[in-house]
Amino acid sequence: MSSAADDVSKRMRLIIADDQILMLDVVKRLLATDYNVIASVDRGDSAFEAITRMEPDIAVLDVSMPMSAESRLPGGFKRMARRPKLFF
Repeated sequence: MSSAADDVSKRMRLIIADDQILMLDVVKRLLATDYNVIASVDRGDSAFEAITRMEPDIAVLDVSMPMSAESRLPGGFKRMARRPKLFF
């Protein structure tokens, strides 16, 4: 029998980014049943920082979310050794 912690550790690691808090919460609740949501952020620069620091398997991003010049997605990830799958 496996514990809930073991089940979460086997799931793909996911970061969610959306500048609309309500949408962020809904998407997080929907995806948390099948993925290990390691971060949810509401700003583009925070998304870039979390993704480069935490190296998730998947990043779900709001395509219309404002970004700073240095964190333009997905081009900003070209420097990463392990790039996540991006979904907009």
